[in-house]
Amino acid sequence: MHPKRDLANSEWPGVVRSKGFFWLASRTTYGGSWSQAGAVCRHGMAGLWSAAVPKAHWPTDLESLKYINRNWEPNVGDARQEFVPIGVDMDELTLR
Repeated sequence: MHPKRDLANSEWPGVVRSKGFFWLASRTTYGGSWSQAGAVCRHGMAGLWSAAVPKAHWPTDLESLKYINRNWEPNVGDARQEFVPIGVDMDELTLR
């Protein structure tokens, strides 16, 4: 997500709720959280991406490591956009 591309003030046809997290271009080590219900939108810091944390401080349980590795990309680690829109008669092409 780019800080100068203001999607929060755009119309999202058919979307009544959305949630997820995002990778902000100006804060590459932090994941942001997103929640929207109707006209109310909230965002904030979700925490550090695993890629920004030394491996010595990663969780050691197998389930957590599988989750990190499942979402790992060589150039960016686990940083990514993950967004779920919920609604009725949504126009997927417009939303993408």
